[in-house]
Amino acid sequence: MKKLLAAYKLAAIELRRIPIPDFDRHVLGMHLPQAVEELEDALAPSSGKVYVHCTAGINRGPTLAAAILSRSAI
Repeated sequence: MKKLLAAYKLAAIELRRIPIPDFDRHVLGMHLPQAVEELEDALAPSSGKVYVHCTAGINRGPTLAAAILSRSAI
């Protein structure tokens, strides 16, 4: 993890983490508003770019992406 963090710093990539256990819809629902807020904050500059992922790649990351797209459509 230290090498990864050093690479982020060298590339001027800001890491934002919201630890959410996988496969628990209730906990995901509780943390989703905070995750959406963090993502909106990261996208606030007009040149803001993000990479959203979760370790499993089947639940948390895609749910956050869908939530931010749904929110911006309102």
